[in-house]
Amino acid sequence: MVCLAALVPWAGGCSLIFVEPTPRDHEQRATVLCTSNYTAPVLDSVLTGLLAVSVLSQAGAEGDEDERLSGGALVAPAAFGILTAASAIYGYATVPQCREAREELTVRVQQEQQALQRYRRAKLSQPAAPAQLPPAPPTPEAPTESDPDAVHP
Repeated sequence: MVCLAALVPWAGGCSLIFVEPTPRDHEQRATVLCTSNYTAPVLDSVLTGLLAVSVLSQAGAEGDEDERLSGGALVAPAAFGILTAASAIYGYATVPQCREAREELTVRVQQEQQALQRYRRAKLSQPAAPAQLPPAPPTPEAPTESDPDAVHP
Protein backbone atom coordinates (compact mmCIF):
# COMPACT_ATOMS: atom_id res chain seq x y z
CA MET A 1 0.00 0.00 0.00
CA VAL A 2 2.94 2.33 0.55
CA CYS A 3 3.91 1.86 -3.09
CA LEU A 4 0.40 2.81 -4.18
CA ALA A 5 0.49 5.92 -2.00
CA ALA A 6 3.79 6.92 -3.62
CA LEU A 7 2.27 6.70 -7.12
CA VAL A 8 -0.88 8.67 -6.37
CA PRO A 9 0.53 12.21 -6.66
CA TRP A 10 1.91 11.36 -10.09
CA ALA A 11 -1.11 9.46 -11.41
CA GLY A 12 -4.13 11.18 -9.89
CA GLY A 13 -6.33 13.58 -11.78
CA CYS A 14 -5.67 12.34 -15.32
CA SER A 15 -8.98 13.73 -16.59
CA LEU A 16 -8.43 17.11 -14.96
CA ILE A 17 -5.03 17.34 -16.60
CA PHE A 18 -5.52 15.68 -19.99
CA VAL A 19 -9.20 15.88 -20.97
CA GLU A 20 -9.73 18.87 -23.27
CA PRO A 21 -13.30 20.23 -23.03
CA THR A 22 -15.51 21.05 -26.00
CA PRO A 23 -15.10 24.67 -27.15
CA ARG A 24 -18.19 26.76 -26.40
CA ASP A 25 -18.35 28.07 -29.96
CA HIS A 26 -17.95 24.65 -31.58
CA GLU A 27 -21.03 25.26 -33.78
CA GLN A 28 -19.13 27.96 -35.68
CA ARG A 29 -15.84 26.10 -36.01
CA ALA A 30 -14.62 24.06 -38.96
CA THR A 31 -12.94 21.61 -36.57
CA VAL A 32 -13.67 20.57 -33.00
CA LEU A 33 -10.56 19.91 -30.94
CA CYS A 34 -11.44 18.15 -27.69
CA THR A 35 -10.96 14.78 -25.99
CA SER A 36 -13.31 12.11 -27.31
CA ASN A 37 -11.87 8.98 -25.67
CA TYR A 38 -12.37 7.62 -22.20
CA THR A 39 -8.74 6.69 -21.41
CA ALA A 40 -8.18 9.33 -18.72
CA PRO A 41 -11.51 8.84 -16.90
CA VAL A 42 -11.01 5.06 -16.90
CA LEU A 43 -7.53 5.47 -15.42
CA ASP A 44 -8.97 7.79 -12.80
CA SER A 45 -11.67 5.22 -12.01
CA VAL A 46 -9.14 2.42 -11.61
CA LEU A 47 -6.99 4.55 -9.35
CA THR A 48 -10.04 5.58 -7.32
CA GLY A 49 -10.91 1.92 -6.84
CA LEU A 50 -7.37 1.07 -5.74
CA LEU A 51 -7.39 3.95 -3.30
CA ALA A 52 -10.76 2.84 -1.91
CA VAL A 53 -9.34 -0.66 -1.36
CA SER A 54 -6.32 0.88 0.34
CA VAL A 55 -8.47 3.00 2.66
CA LEU A 56 -10.80 0.12 3.48
CA SER A 57 -7.93 -2.26 4.18
CA GLN A 58 -6.23 0.30 6.42
CA ALA A 59 -9.49 1.00 8.22
CA GLY A 60 -10.02 -2.71 8.85
CA ALA A 61 -6.44 -3.40 9.90
CA GLU A 62 -5.80 -4.37 13.46
CA GLY A 63 -4.02 -1.95 15.68
CA ASP A 64 -4.59 1.22 17.62
CA GLU A 65 -7.20 3.39 15.87
CA ASP A 66 -5.63 6.63 17.08
CA GLU A 67 -2.26 5.54 15.70
CA ARG A 68 -3.70 4.77 12.24
CA LEU A 69 -5.52 8.11 12.01
CA SER A 70 -2.71 10.24 13.43
CA GLY A 71 -0.21 8.89 10.93
CA GLY A 72 -2.38 9.88 7.99
CA ALA A 73 -2.69 6.28 6.85
CA LEU A 74 -6.33 6.89 5.98
CA VAL A 75 -6.35 10.61 5.32
CA ALA A 76 -3.88 10.76 2.42
CA PRO A 77 -5.34 7.88 0.36
CA ALA A 78 -8.88 9.11 1.08
CA ALA A 79 -7.99 12.63 -0.07
CA PHE A 80 -6.36 11.37 -3.24
CA GLY A 81 -9.33 9.06 -3.77
CA ILE A 82 -11.67 12.03 -3.65
CA LEU A 83 -9.42 13.90 -6.12
CA THR A 84 -9.30 11.00 -8.57
CA ALA A 85 -13.05 10.37 -8.22
CA ALA A 86 -13.77 14.04 -8.99
CA SER A 87 -11.38 13.87 -11.92
CA ALA A 88 -13.11 10.75 -13.25
CA ILE A 89 -16.53 12.41 -12.94
CA TYR A 90 -15.22 15.42 -14.86
CA GLY A 91 -13.85 13.15 -17.59
CA TYR A 92 -17.03 11.09 -17.87
CA ALA A 93 -19.07 14.32 -18.14
CA THR A 94 -16.76 16.04 -20.64
CA VAL A 95 -16.04 13.25 -23.15
CA PRO A 96 -19.70 12.75 -24.24
CA GLN A 97 -20.02 16.49 -24.91
CA CYS A 98 -17.01 16.27 -27.21
CA ARG A 99 -18.40 13.23 -28.99
CA GLU A 100 -21.73 14.98 -29.52
CA ALA A 101 -20.03 18.13 -30.85
CA ARG A 102 -17.97 16.06 -33.28
CA GLU A 103 -21.08 14.21 -34.45
CA GLU A 104 -22.82 17.54 -35.02
CA LEU A 105 -19.81 18.71 -37.03
CA THR A 106 -19.90 15.56 -39.15
CA VAL A 107 -23.61 16.05 -39.90
CA ARG A 108 -23.05 19.74 -40.69
CA VAL A 109 -20.18 18.97 -43.08
CA GLN A 110 -22.25 16.27 -44.82
CA GLN A 111 -25.16 18.68 -45.24
CA GLU A 112 -22.85 21.33 -46.68
CA GLN A 113 -21.35 18.83 -49.12
CA GLN A 114 -24.82 17.70 -50.22
CA ALA A 115 -25.91 21.32 -50.73
CA LEU A 116 -22.78 21.99 -52.79
CA GLN A 117 -23.43 18.90 -54.93
CA ARG A 118 -27.04 20.00 -55.52
CA TYR A 119 -25.82 23.46 -56.50
CA ARG A 120 -23.27 22.03 -58.95
CA ARG A 121 -25.87 19.69 -60.49
CA ALA A 122 -28.31 22.58 -60.89
CA LYS A 123 -25.60 24.73 -62.44
CA LEU A 124 -24.63 21.99 -64.91
CA SER A 125 -28.23 21.30 -65.92
CA GLN A 126 -28.87 24.92 -66.92
CA PRO A 127 -28.28 25.69 -70.63
CA ALA A 128 -25.22 27.74 -71.20
CA ALA A 129 -25.85 31.37 -72.06
CA PRO A 130 -24.76 32.26 -75.59
CA ALA A 131 -21.41 33.89 -75.66
CA GLN A 132 -21.60 37.57 -76.41
CA LEU A 133 -19.10 38.96 -78.80
CA PRO A 134 -17.30 42.10 -77.77
CA PRO A 135 -18.42 45.26 -79.59
CA ALA A 136 -16.69 45.99 -82.87
CA PRO A 137 -13.97 48.62 -82.74
CA PRO A 138 -14.99 51.98 -84.18
CA THR A 139 -14.20 52.50 -87.83
CA PRO A 140 -11.82 55.32 -88.63
CA GLU A 141 -13.45 58.24 -90.39
CA ALA A 142 -12.25 59.33 -93.76
CA PRO A 143 -10.17 62.48 -93.67
CA THR A 144 -11.83 65.61 -94.94
CA GLU A 145 -10.28 68.22 -97.20
CA SER A 146 -10.57 70.86 -94.57
CA ASP A 147 -8.15 68.95 -92.29
CA PRO A 148 -4.68 70.32 -93.10
CA ASP A 149 -2.86 67.48 -91.35
CA ALA A 150 -4.73 64.81 -93.19
CA VAL A 151 -2.99 62.88 -95.89
CA HIS A 152 -4.87 63.07 -99.19
CA PRO A 153 -4.48 60.51 -101.88
